[in-house]
Amino acid sequence: MAGFNDNEIQIRQEIMSTLPMMPDASFPLVTVLNANSGENRLNIVFTTERFTPIPIGLESGGYRIIWELTGVYEVSGIIDRKPVSYITTGYLEYVA
Repeated sequence: MAGFNDNEIQIRQEIMSTLPMMPDASFPLVTVLNANSGENRLNIVFTTERFTPIPIGLESGGYRIIWELTGVYEVSGIIDRKPVSYITTGYLEYVA
């Protein structure tokens, strides 16, 4: 599991996957973002439905993969003491 964590924002890639031809370049199937600031909180879950790998060559001879992920965002939380809850389609980029 990959992730990022500070006092107000936590990001986790909970379920990772690979392709047989790129076993060293995993990408997230589920990404979770939690944000808290004072009384405000937000929980965002992105679930990958489709993916496109874009290989980028490096001067060192290796490569990086930019994953173009499309899927569904589920958003919930409280902003300015008002509940927020919705589902929408969108995209996410991930670098392996």
